[in-house]
Amino acid sequence: MIYDYTHYKLHKDPLAVVLAQVRFSRVRKMGEFIPTIQNRLRRAGYPEDASGVFKQISLRVEPGQPGQPQITEQKRDEFRSKDNRWSLTVAEDMIAVVTTAYDRFADFLAHLEEALQIVDEIAEIHHGQVHRVGLRYVDVIDPEPGETFRDYLQGSLHGPRSSVFTGPDQLMHLESIGRTDAGHFILRITQNDQGVLVPPDIYLRPMVHKQQVARGKLLTLVDSDHFAEGTWDYDLPSILETLDTLHAGINKAWLEDIISPHALEAWGAERVTV
Repeated sequence: MIYDYTHYKLHKDPLAVVLAQVRFSRVRKMGEFIPTIQNRLRRAGYPEDASGVFKQISLRVEPGQPGQPQITEQKRDEFRSKDNRWSLTVAEDMIAVVTTAYDRFADFLAHLEEALQIVDEIAEIHHGQVHRVGLRYVDVIDPEPGETFRDYLQGSLHGPRSSVFTGPDQLMHLESIGRTDAGHFILRITQNDQGVLVPPDIYLRPMVHKQQVARGKLLTLVDSDHFAEGTWDYDLPSILETLDTLHAGINKAWLEDIISPHALEAWGAERVTV
């Protein structure tokens, strides 16, 4: 299904980052293919090698025993554009494209399509299956003087107001999870005054952002995460069609159910055909 909604282009776009991820059957030899993949990717606009090892901490709990933290290290093969606004990560079972320079969805989808074609030609991931297709948009509400985030969000998303909160440093964290015609949708609204533009659960080395926000100003991050999970035969047109549907669902929710008419006006919304 392609969701029906009114299309707008926001000329003062609040988008901080857009991420697409495709998970597929694990390719154990992916590490051997990476040099060839990297050689192709650097000619496709990702010449900077940002690969490295990152640590992940998890808590293992045994019955009757205190939790024991476990630290695991994982190699991350990541390649970036010269301007540090596009990132492509390739793993044994996953490809992720991230950008802070998003303009139109068609262009973003073309970047992911090219990456999947390159990896498939070398690692032959089409022999396996697809297990997850996800799309995530993170918008940053940075109000003008005299405004608050409530001017930009619909009333149902303003959070609690109570006399119990006595200080000025109240921060909201709202999360809503539900099914859609395409899969599942998670809406997260979080706030911080540290100038952080990306939610902490998105592992991302610093990229160049169009927003420049100093510490001390309250930011509201609207994180729209739409994804489909299951098991399907690998088929590139089907993957792209699924992403198109996920994108339409995010846009419909964003424009009709999340932001206010004032937000559309403040961000210079222009109605477009597609």
